[in-house]
Amino acid sequence: MKKVLPVFLCLTMCGQMINVWGQKPYDARIKGKEILTPEPAKKPRINSPEVYGLKAGIYTSPGETTCQQFEGSYGNEIRDAATYAGWGFDLLKYDWCSYGQIWNLMKGDKLENRPIPYKLMSAALEAQDRDIVLNICEYDYQLWEWGREAGGHSWRIGGDLGHTLTRGGVYEIAEKNIGLREPGAASDELKMLIMTGRNNHNWKQTTAVLDSTMKDCGLFSVDVTTEPDTLKFEDLKKYDALLNNWNSWPENNVRWPEAAEQGLLRYVDEGGGLVFFHSATSAFYTWPEFKQISTAAWIIDSTWHGPVSQVKVSVQNREHPITRGLADFFILDELWIDAEQNEAFQVLGTAANTGEDTGEQPAIFVGTYGKGRIFHTILGHDETALRNSGFQSLILRAAEWASTGQVSIPVSK
Repeated sequence: MKKVLPVFLCLTMCGQMINVWGQKPYDARIKGKEILTPEPAKKPRINSPEVYGLKAGIYTSPGETTCQQFEGSYGNEIRDAATYAGWGFDLLKYDWCSYGQIWNLMKGDKLENRPIPYKLMSAALEAQDRDIVLNICEYDYQLWEWGREAGGHSWRIGGDLGHTLTRGGVYEIAEKNIGLREPGAASDELKMLIMTGRNNHNWKQTTAVLDSTMKDCGLFSVDVTTEPDTLKFEDLKKYDALLNNWNSWPENNVRWPEAAEQGLLRYVDEGGGLVFFHSATSAFYTWPEFKQISTAAWIIDSTWHGPVSQVKVSVQNREHPITRGLADFFILDELWIDAEQNEAFQVLGTAANTGEDTGEQPAIFVGTYGKGRIFHTILGHDETALRNSGFQSLILRAAEWASTGQVSIPVSK
């Protein structure tokens, strides 16, 4: 249970506990008499939660006011997101509250309009240098069907709990949640399939480490297959992401059955996430479409590597969700030199041996295929490399990004 318990300390009723925008009545602002600005003296003191291994959250509304009639974020989403990031918050509880008035003016009986305010705040938070979890505080409206698309990382599915454990309280909400925890439910864990069973590296050891890393994170439920060549699109579509730990090296002309190959391509094209690492892209040398969804393969008679040694990994793109906040790190690994490059992929980071001058090698990549997101890193030669804290932060955040397009997993310290 420890893995799934909340780690956020959230100021859930900002209007009652703290008014960070000042004590002046809201009526003055809406009448155009003045614009409220955050008062330095009102900055929340959030250092204490970290002492207890917690993170801090704050509360506001997408409407003009919160439920307690203090200023909301309507029209000021970018300002508020920047302020919360600057103050060091890790979660925003975004409560519908007075947005209902705006909703009515928008002819809000259309369900497709319901996510609009959350998408606006999600984009504003995404633009910050700090990862902030967006908690959507809604009142049903089938939120579990559109919460993730609206940018939410977590959400409620009913009204206030009340003061009892029975009727209208915790038990009733819990029963409703149980009914929604089915394959494909947006509020469920992200579903990952590790594809393995053959590799020119010790795939049994590395698969065991990957399996435990993903499960211990608490965000993923994980299945493992040692026969990925038998899977069709219908088998893959229930997963949010595939983590590939399979190759046929040195038999590089091996192909999968057509149904398996086309199933994989369709899965990614329709939005499935695909995560590669180290040698997993060194496969299917005679399958042209595989080259479109992969990069950094081993080039025979050109690519080379030295012994496992200390490698420095340097983040080059600090704006991407995967690498935002990720510090450069060192890892004992086998660094590939002059691997193949797919120009359609973006390089997020490079790596270099610290003991010899091999130059900076492109090492962290992201790409797309149709609606799908693809990640690859040349790192991860063996069990030791996969247990490196920097690598684990990278692969976990990559897996979440490939699954959802967003990242809420914190960077390891």
